[in-house]
Amino acid sequence: MVREKRVVLRDCFTDYDSHHCGSITQNRFRRSFPISLPPADLDIIVRKYADGGRHGDINYRLLHEDVMEGFSFRPESPPHASRSDVRTLTAAETELREAIHRRRLSLYEFFQDFDPLRSGFVTVNCFKRVICQSGLEHLSHLLDSIARVHVDERKPGFVNYAN
Repeated sequence: MVREKRVVLRDCFTDYDSHHCGSITQNRFRRSFPISLPPADLDIIVRKYADGGRHGDINYRLLHEDVMEGFSFRPESPPHASRSDVRTLTAAETELREAIHRRRLSLYEFFQDFDPLRSGFVTVNCFKRVICQSGLEHLSHLLDSIARVHVDERKPGFVNYAN
């Protein structure tokens, strides 16, 4: 189910791992688990990945590695863009940058509203929504081409707004 929904388990728990050791408390693990499971199934996962060395914490990194082993979220490679497509995209990006600069907008805060885990990624639809809600709806015709090119190859369907 995690693979079907394209959930990256590690990203669900890293915010709660203040020591960056790969483990979080059982209570935090249960509350943060991204998929609704029957309590008995979640108990099995908790018992299997309990980290005996740290007060019964859960080793979420090991769970992530076990689930994601041999699986990749790499998207199909996009078709090669022609020179005219590249020029059009460059012009679209320039137009968007100029509009943001002209209105003195800081879109980072807008994007963080749609990124509760502060991962630096939002879905393509959220990317478009943020641009339109920030008062740049007149540029909505450019967003499909910009988003399509800037989709992160490690997280298909997500745009990296932080870089």
